[in-house]
Amino acid sequence: MSKLTWKNPFRKTHYSKQWIGFYWVFLANMLVFTLIAFLVEPIWIDINQFLGNAMSLHWNWLVIIMVVSGILICYGSFLSVANTKKIRKMEDDSIFSLHLANKIIPLTFFLGWNFMLYVLIKEGGEELRVIRPELENISPILFCIIIVILSILFPPTLKRIRKLNYSPPTLNRLKSGGILIFLVITNISGLLLPILAPPVNVLRGSLPEKPKIMAHRGASHLAPENTLVAGQVASDWGAIGWEVDVSISYDGILFLCHDDTAERTTNIAEIFPERVHDDVTMFNMSELHQLDAGSWFVEKDPYKTIHEGYVSQTEAEAFRGEKIPTLAEVLNLTRELDLYVDIDAEGPAEDHPFHDQYWDILLQELADSNLNDKIMINSNNLLATNMTKVGDGRDMINTHHALSNQVFREYEEQHVTVMVWTVDSPSRFSQLWCLGVDFVKTNALHILVPLEKPTWIISYKSYILIWGISCSIGMLGGILMFVMKQKKPEILPVE
Repeated sequence: MSKLTWKNPFRKTHYSKQWIGFYWVFLANMLVFTLIAFLVEPIWIDINQFLGNAMSLHWNWLVIIMVVSGILICYGSFLSVANTKKIRKMEDDSIFSLHLANKIIPLTFFLGWNFMLYVLIKEGGEELRVIRPELENISPILFCIIIVILSILFPPTLKRIRKLNYSPPTLNRLKSGGILIFLVITNISGLLLPILAPPVNVLRGSLPEKPKIMAHRGASHLAPENTLVAGQVASDWGAIGWEVDVSISYDGILFLCHDDTAERTTNIAEIFPERVHDDVTMFNMSELHQLDAGSWFVEKDPYKTIHEGYVSQTEAEAFRGEKIPTLAEVLNLTRELDLYVDIDAEGPAEDHPFHDQYWDILLQELADSNLNDKIMINSNNLLATNMTKVGDGRDMINTHHALSNQVFREYEEQHVTVMVWTVDSPSRFSQLWCLGVDFVKTNALHILVPLEKPTWIISYKSYILIWGISCSIGMLGGILMFVMKQKKPEILPVE
């Protein structure tokens, strides 16, 4: 009977310990996933749109994911800590079992959340490079966490070294020496890291001039994108120019549209239901003028700017019936408002009747506008190179904002004019401001235009002083905790 009671307890304990190891991996995975989700906040709108289109449910998926991730972190913390404490109290021959639900739930979410992370990385492309600058932006907080962790680990590590030193074998003393060296290196690294890698918001000189703001697709978060009213609203909000996407109709007229089809930004499903998925360049301009390019913005409120009051209901209702504009209309408005215009040009498919003439037609229309240096054009076409200018005639680099900060710093040192796209995050805009970038394209005029200074800046001297004090306090606190733990209460004699 006793043999039956003893059957397989070691094997059961062995596998339970493996599951507890998995719980710690699960917890760490959830923390990393949540940190990445937090850092990609600048592209949350794009991620929500992608998930909404994929699932045909336009909810705020990122909020749902973050809430569930927070619950999973709490759940993983409980599983890890509680079961680790339980297994430490076990005898070697004790039986220790885990509930089946506590195996299925974390394993399911571990696989599901990592699959979502894989899809995010695969679909995000260069947009995910926002993680690096956003991580740098919160680096002071991370440095503080490092100092706190080092301070907490300091006393138990010294205590372990002390025990090993009192042990007779030479191996234990070598081990204590290795731990001591590791402790010293870790603490020195923690002390020097903030000084060796200060964020760009730490200024060694004066703050550069605020970047000039270009409205991406017009004021695209405040009005229907790529329309005349989007250009007018951009000017009203103080943008110095606007970026537009130029296509060509089937009858050879240049017009504005970003997507390959008109499905997202017009009522084409009502006007031409059988042609919803047709390439927008396969329509004549007379057909495109029949489409309503404004009502979708009012009905969907895709960026919640109507809901949040940045766009009044009266202003929004006026967007209904807005038409797809021709490039000629855009250039006339640009001249009238004294704006820059940044041309994002992409030719039609090879089977389009004006495929070969697209660039000739575009460049001729731009030249005839007499806007000259008010025109910027983003293209690999060699004929367009001489039109890529800014107001004083200098050449300009037009690039994604997720290049490394070191590259932008080198551009500034060499006095290169730089325009970056597409920046909607105040924190990233602040970094580019500190780096001396000249032009920033944004959808979020209502967020970036009102900024009078970066979200945070500090002088290099003040930064070094603060970190020196913080590290000193942290290390002194760790030593003090160690000393206090060594003090034993005096044992009074019993009378």
